[in-house]
Amino acid sequence: NISVVIAYDENGNRAVDPAEGVSGIPVRVVETGTNRVISHAFTDSSGYTRLQIVTDSPTRVVVPYFGKVWEVPNSRRRGNLRFTHLLTPGNQPGLIP
Repeated sequence: NISVVIAYDENGNRAVDPAEGVSGIPVRVVETGTNRVISHAFTDSSGYTRLQIVTDSPTRVVVPYFGKVWEVPNSRRRGNLRFTHLLTPGNQPGLIP
């Protein structure tokens, strides 16, 4: 299970507060060697999305709109990973496609 939160840090407190989430942002999980998309989703109105993957391949989480990439650590044990991307107050997107 992988969860991703994308938020505009309006008050600069380095935390995701209510109403700071950015909705409609595509998030993908891809195989590292081939860039084959394993799973994809869009953030909801609170900037949150959750993806579930089952693979032995090295993978990464990609947010193409912001050029953000996180490597998913190889682990044999089950667990939940959470990635957060905070946009600084000066970088609030005006229009999200």
